[in-house]
Amino acid sequence: RWWGVAANPADPQQSADPQQSQLPGFIMPVQLNTFTVPVLPWGFVPPMPAVVATPVVEASKNHGSAGADEKIPFQKESPQERPKKQQDAQRGATPRTTVMLRNLPNNYTRDMLVALLNSKGFLGAFDFLYLPMDFRTHAAMGYAFINMVTAEDAQRLHRTFDGFVQWAVPSSKRCCVSWSDPYQGFDSNMQRYRNSPLMHDSVPDHYRPILFKNGLRIPFPPPTKKIKPPRQGTERMLV
Repeated sequence: RWWGVAANPADPQQSADPQQSQLPGFIMPVQLNTFTVPVLPWGFVPPMPAVVATPVVEASKNHGSAGADEKIPFQKESPQERPKKQQDAQRGATPRTTVMLRNLPNNYTRDMLVALLNSKGFLGAFDFLYLPMDFRTHAAMGYAFINMVTAEDAQRLHRTFDGFVQWAVPSSKRCCVSWSDPYQGFDSNMQRYRNSPLMHDSVPDHYRPILFKNGLRIPFPPPTKKIKPPRQGTERMLV
């Protein structure tokens, strides 16, 4: 609902404008918010369409959500945000099991990492492991991806290796454990590398990710398409 006030020539604030003072008996506009409302001399204001403004309410600090009686303005979801929200929804429904170990000694090998895991009580508790190697220097890149069989095993691995320093080789590096992103679970990691150039015949076996079942290594499923040799830019990497 809108209200208007008829022009009063005796009011200095309304008669200060010379154009308004020269319009006796005619419709005089009155500015309300962002609309110009015509006001007739006898004080009648034509009905205007109602405008509903959605209040912007600050989100509650309790878990970052709004209260039950609060309203949050609608925000259009961008195409870039949609895949991430879908991944977050999937993670919320499925416990995470794939962890990333960082700050590993660069002279560690894949077999040394497997032996270390087994010696710490994780024999049969992981089914995927990948220790990336530098094709030029032939040294480990200092991190690894490991998928645990259960979410409880993943938590136990985190407690065991986060801050770990007891390496089999001299090193002052302190291990850091975090969740792998975006690949989580055995199937996701297996499909990620199934058709990877790492599986090309020219790549040595100890450069590749490996699969396990009940503590024993099992072969990767065959690729579903032709695998290209690894390259760095336009240069083919021969190892």
